[in-house]
Amino acid sequence: MKVEFSGPEEGVGAKQSWEGKSSGRGSMKSLSADPQEGIRYAFSFDGNPSTGGIGFFPGPDSTLVAWYADGDLGMNPLPATLACNGRFMGPDFRAGLINLRRG
Repeated sequence: MKVEFSGPEEGVGAKQSWEGKSSGRGSMKSLSADPQEGIRYAFSFDGNPSTGGIGFFPGPDSTLVAWYADGDLGMNPLPATLACNGRFMGPDFRAGLINLRRG
């Protein structure tokens, strides 16, 4: 997989682009970053733009972390079915949140 970085090294405007046989072509760009509320980003997989983020929700004894994505999956029912069942990005989200919990 070929990966390129552009923009600032970190924070708003930082961008990562990739292309590979198994990963396809995509990019992710940071839109906002707040240590109290979380981050928002724009991303694209094979030309399909979406937005997403990681939100922080403080509780009395811990902080809930929510990782989410939002986008138009078009008229093809297969992507919508996979997304609704959590099969499209769900495994990556779960793995990332588990790694976060491990610290």
